[in-house]
Amino acid sequence: MRYTNPSKSAHVRVGQRVDYAPYYSLPLPGALVTAPLDRVGLSADREDHLVGHESYISNSDVSYYRELTPRTSLSVEGGYRFTYSGDPSFDVRDLRVGGHALHRFTPAFGVRSGYGYRYGTLPGGSITGVVRSQDVDLGIEYSRPLSKTRRASVVVSSGAAVIEMGTDRMYRMTANGSFKYDTPDRWALQIDYDRGVQVIEGFTQPIFSDGVMARLSGLFGPRIEASFEIGGAIGQIGQPGRRYHNFQGAAQMRYAFTKYMAVEVQGLSYQYEFDPSSTPVEFIPRAMDRRGGRVSLVFWLPMTQ
Repeated sequence: MRYTNPSKSAHVRVGQRVDYAPYYSLPLPGALVTAPLDRVGLSADREDHLVGHESYISNSDVSYYRELTPRTSLSVEGGYRFTYSGDPSFDVRDLRVGGHALHRFTPAFGVRSGYGYRYGTLPGGSITGVVRSQDVDLGIEYSRPLSKTRRASVVVSSGAAVIEMGTDRMYRMTANGSFKYDTPDRWALQIDYDRGVQVIEGFTQPIFSDGVMARLSGLFGPRIEASFEIGGAIGQIGQPGRRYHNFQGAAQMRYAFTKYMAVEVQGLSYQYEFDPSSTPVEFIPRAMDRRGGRVSLVFWLPMTQ
């Protein structure tokens, strides 16, 4: 569920999502990996092991944006993620708050700065399972129309993060970038890069990753929408820690029957592998290569007119 209240110079967005699944999809940065919660009898050498286990995931987010002057804007965001599986050695809580300021020197060029704070509880619930991180970043935004119907934009920022875990303190250079190109025939290409820190279910240390994702989306007609994604990441669990790499690809097509109902067809492919020289994560295989598909019927209703 999502609510947006826009105005001429400001808008507020509030969202809430609750997911249930008989198994858990482990979101390693750069890929979506299906992994079991039940660890009994799981061998790290098997690539086909999947054990059903129910899990509930709640995601809440809120954001506020306001134009302070014709050239300066401010945005504030917050989010909270909670996972419940009945297994305290797996569940996490993740709280994120932050804000950014953007000042445009010209209509095409602007400078942005921001600060973020994160508080997460890792599995186990001890003092060493609490992660606090503070991020400071500085970047630029550049948007230029290539013609009356084509536009390209670039956003780049970098910074530093301090991660505290018990009495340990870790430092991490962070960065993210985005390139977007819009075509005159209602198609868009977007490429994103992210170097960050994640708190993920089942891992007793934060995950550091470098990931790239490319997405092409557009319309084949008034009723058919399609999107294609490909991406991957390399990273490690802890610092220094167990290294991994992963890859994912997806293709999706949506056909709208009416204004409020559509059918979706999606194909997925993902794979990951932990470095053979490192100790694999306890509850998932050292490597996995999977492909799948799904068909969904989607409904949506406007909250206001």
